[in-house]
Amino acid sequence: MHRARRLLAWLAAGCVVGAVLAGLGGHVGAAAAPFSPNVLVTDGLAVYPEHVEPSLAMNAQGTLYLAWKEALTPDGVGQRVAFARSDDGGTTWSTSALKALTAPDRLQSDPWLTLDEAGRLHFASLEYTADGTVGGITVTRSDDGGRTWSAPANADDRPGFADKESMASDGNGTLYLAYDDVLGAQLDQGDQVDLRITRSTDGGATWSPTVRVADAIGNLLGPVLAALPDGTVHAAWWNRTDGNVMADSSRDHGATWGADVRVNPVPGSAAVVNGSWVGSMPSVAVDASGRLYVAWADRGAANADVLVARSEDGGASWAFPVRVNDDYAGEQWMPSLSVDGKGVLHMAWMDGRTGAWNVEYANSTDGGRNWGANLRVTTAETPLSFVRPGDYLGLATDADGTAYVAWTDGRGGSLDIYFARSTAAPVRAEGSLPWTLVAVGSIAGAVVAGAIAYVLVRRRRPTKKGP
Repeated sequence: MHRARRLLAWLAAGCVVGAVLAGLGGHVGAAAAPFSPNVLVTDGLAVYPEHVEPSLAMNAQGTLYLAWKEALTPDGVGQRVAFARSDDGGTTWSTSALKALTAPDRLQSDPWLTLDEAGRLHFASLEYTADGTVGGITVTRSDDGGRTWSAPANADDRPGFADKESMASDGNGTLYLAYDDVLGAQLDQGDQVDLRITRSTDGGATWSPTVRVADAIGNLLGPVLAALPDGTVHAAWWNRTDGNVMADSSRDHGATWGADVRVNPVPGSAAVVNGSWVGSMPSVAVDASGRLYVAWADRGAANADVLVARSEDGGASWAFPVRVNDDYAGEQWMPSLSVDGKGVLHMAWMDGRTGAWNVEYANSTDGGRNWGANLRVTTAETPLSFVRPGDYLGLATDADGTAYVAWTDGRGGSLDIYFARSTAAPVRAEGSLPWTLVAVGSIAGAVVAGAIAYVLVRRRRPTKKGP
């Protein structure tokens, strides 16, 4: 009986200390600045009822630009893409306007906004027929902040169906656009997807022949880009077939690419649960020193967590990732990264820790090694019945460290685009550890504390005297 009690005391002490050490593996940094009241961007003039997948950009003068997809159902295909602007930091927004079509029988989807070094705004989107037999990418440019637009230019030279494009400017006269090239006449082609990239050196008027980015075709999705003035281009994407997040780089303006590198350290951890829309499409950012960051949703634990890994050598190798969400409950996904003018790394993501969807935010002031406590952006929740509130959200930052977030929100019973901004510069964050150290800390704590408890129990036993 006494041995059983001692054993129970040993295990209990170990569990307590193990839980404490596990908590130290999470976030102990200070919270970031609070966010402004949430602002509804989409207005009553919208033609289609569901609005998802915002793309957000901001120029040097602080003007905000926002584009999104409009659909008939919450998880339906895009019908049109729309645009609005704000000149007062996001407090008020212009009346939304639909992007022009190149043909009356076309639909649109997947908007993406990019500003170049001259402050010109570029607007890319998919354009396709309802039966999916024709699909391409068009890019228009505005030189007056979205008031007027150029004629659409075609950026896709492949016969298949183009999907999930992204665009980036290198700040030195070149635009880059990458996308999924579905190798067939229809969108649903399983693992027959290639990644292509094209560039423009004349402000988006014409685009070069595309080249392959990934080493091999597969079920590839969501290439994202970061471009530098010296002609270096970084790409990251999700391989759904293998459950991995991959990255590659080009040193010659996207003309040739190296070997693909897996970013997630545990092979297959970026997997998707069958029937779930919670995917692992990545986000990428690069700071002024050339340090590269990739964020994604990872299933190394029971639920998806949002992780960030950094590369100090231009994407050739990746440090062990850091978990950014400070709560294990629910699914965390759809991360978006941005680096501000002071070098602070910001991230916003979709978070299900409460049993509903919210947008959470955190920042890192030491190159992604440590992250501050999570801060909720949303002031009302989106029900989990909206299983697919788009595939990405929008995040921008300014030179002073203010973060601007746009997201898909279902608080009103349908999906709308909402916006908020942080109200002060971020504070320094300290104390977060790589995500696997949580489990290691728990086990180590249990062992060490248990051993201490066992020794103490042994010392308290009365000494046996004589026969």
